[in-house]
Order: sequence, then C-alpha cells, then structure tokens
Amino acid sequence: MAKGKILAGVVDFTINQGDDYYFQLEIKSDNNKPIDITGCEFRCKAKVSAEDENVAFTAEPTIISGKDGKVLFHFKDEDTRLIDTDGDTYAKHKKYTYDVLMKNIQGDVTRLLNGTIFVSPGVSWDDN
Repeated sequence: MAKGKILAGVVDFTINQGDDYYFQLEIKSDNNKPIDITGCEFRCKAKVSAEDENVAFTAEPTIISGKDGKVLFHFKDEDTRLIDTDGDTYAKHKKYTYDVLMKNIQGDVTRLLNGTIFVSPGVSWDDN
C-alpha cells in the first residue's frame, strides 16, 4: 500500500537584520497526536531563490521535546546581521525563500515547512 506524504506547511515571516529570531514547530500526525522526533535531524536554510546554489543563512535546530514532537529553530543575531539587504529604510524588505527538512531515524527526508522570509534592514549592530 502506498504511504501518504505530508504536505509542507507554508509560513512567511519577517526577520529584523541583526536580531535573534526563533520559531518552534510541533510535529503531529494526521490525528493530531505528537510524533516522536527523538533522534531525528532537522535543517533550515534560506536562499535568494530555490535554484540558488549559495545558502544565504541558516537556523540552528534544537529538539526541545522529542516525545512531544517539538523542535526550536534559531536564526542567530551574528548571522542575521550579515544578511544582505537592499533597502535604505526598515520598511524595504529583501525576500529569501526557505524550507525546513526533517530526516527521521530510518533516513527518510520530509519537507515540513517552506515559505518566504522578509528581512528588514537594520543600522545599529553593524559593528562600525
């Protein structure tokens, strides 16, 4: 019997250049029960476009409760301050595409989430 595939969720969000930014996922089954993610690996990368070979920035994943299916992603300030932006004011965002992948203990990879990250330019933490 064919196994169904999870459709990736779509979530867009804004990051301020130079900020720490966190988001949490709770991974659940079709019947809304937590999936045990103990031993799973996660990746979250952002690029200017999906076809771009260069990764613009990444989020660091931390499983906060494996049995409850909870994983936290952290875009660190030391990375977000280096994100290339085009705007000359906070309101002129640059767009990046991202996704979140999970590799389970059997080695199967599933895209859980994808969307657009809008980056708002900052000025205060430019180390100058």
